[in-house]
Amino acid sequence: MKKSRTTARRKTAGRKVRKVVRAKTVARSKPVAAERTIITPPAKSSAKKILLVDDDAVILAVYGKRLALSGFTVTTAADGLKALDALRADKPDLVVLDMMMPKLSGVEVLKFIRAQPDLSPIPVAIFTSAFLDELAQAAVEIGVQQTVIKAECTPTKLITVVNELLAGNTSTVAKSPSAPATSVLKQTEGKLEAAELISSDRARLDFLKEAPAMMSALRELYQAFRKSPDLAARATRLDAFYRKVHDVTALAGLARFDHIALLGGVFEALLFELDRTPDLMTPSNLRTIAMTLDYIGVLFTTARDTPVNEPLLSQVLVVDDDAVTNHAAILALRRAHLHAYAVENPLVALELLAETHYDLILLDIEMPDMNGFDFCQKVRALPGYEKTPVIYVTIHTDFESRAKVVLSGGDDLIAKPFLPIELAVKAVMNLIKSRLSAPTSTVKA
Repeated sequence: MKKSRTTARRKTAGRKVRKVVRAKTVARSKPVAAERTIITPPAKSSAKKILLVDDDAVILAVYGKRLALSGFTVTTAADGLKALDALRADKPDLVVLDMMMPKLSGVEVLKFIRAQPDLSPIPVAIFTSAFLDELAQAAVEIGVQQTVIKAECTPTKLITVVNELLAGNTSTVAKSPSAPATSVLKQTEGKLEAAELISSDRARLDFLKEAPAMMSALRELYQAFRKSPDLAARATRLDAFYRKVHDVTALAGLARFDHIALLGGVFEALLFELDRTPDLMTPSNLRTIAMTLDYIGVLFTTARDTPVNEPLLSQVLVVDDDAVTNHAAILALRRAHLHAYAVENPLVALELLAETHYDLILLDIEMPDMNGFDFCQKVRALPGYEKTPVIYVTIHTDFESRAKVVLSGGDDLIAKPFLPIELAVKAVMNLIKSRLSAPTSTVKA
């Protein structure tokens, strides 16, 4: 009886997803073959089948080719609807699925997979931004076997994940002679790593060569978005802007320009959230978008001399007499994988700053005992805090308050109530600025 109810629920969920798909798909007079690319390994007709789903053409080409060289047959799909077509056409042994995609998101595709009795046992690894914790958590709750952070992944790492999933999920994908043999994997592993180093060096050179054109395209898309004549145009142009940031972030990651990839990753997460929920747009996050794009341009100009593989292992102090704001700020900073501690009393905060070094300070303006402006001036007098980034978190967004931010030694301003991912963007951007001590310029909003 329990099994029958489970089957019934899966069928019901499957019908719901199919309704969504039919609503988003243009009606066809007759069946059309799935629009997809299949990459087959040499002389491996019985190879395990991988479905790679991502809206980034570079990701599909690079990762698809490396998987094929490792002995897999790879089918690629550039959006959620094409992924469903591919799943119906030929059941894969494993799915690697991007979370942020047009037409149907990765979560919707995952719901479809888990709702189909013949597809539900397939192991799924999700490709996600490190800053999309909520989306990734939704996928985990539906059922995934592995989460892969894009900015930290390489083709060799993905191949390792795929092999582990195929070997470890014995209840769904049994070991068989058709899987790449251990001896073959060992022979190809060294070649793949060597090829990856060469590919990374080439990608860095290509990225530097294309950087001016990419930055020009980003600025044009941003200006088009800012000058949108109506809400419909703004939504379309924001989507185009987000997709370009998404592409640039992927290219920066493959080229190992880690600071651009890191800031690009949290920036695209902000744009994705605003694209998905336009009502969240405020003057504060519009300023954040302009400032972030501007600083990405700075990182482009300094990319050649920027070190790689330098994580932001930073300590952040939040000073606000509002416990709710403190809690929201800590959650946002954790989303950016930063260590944060909050206090409500500015006098206690000064004692903490004297005892422990913090790399970033989030500071309210209106507080008892001492306001934020006076607190910031005292911070600047402490040894080692002359240039520590300070971000004011306040309800004051008028010109006078912004001027005081500059005069009192603050670096940035965010309005309450803030969007958590916007705070994450500002934190990451200011920490990178502090780390690199790069010059800044301005974008005309």
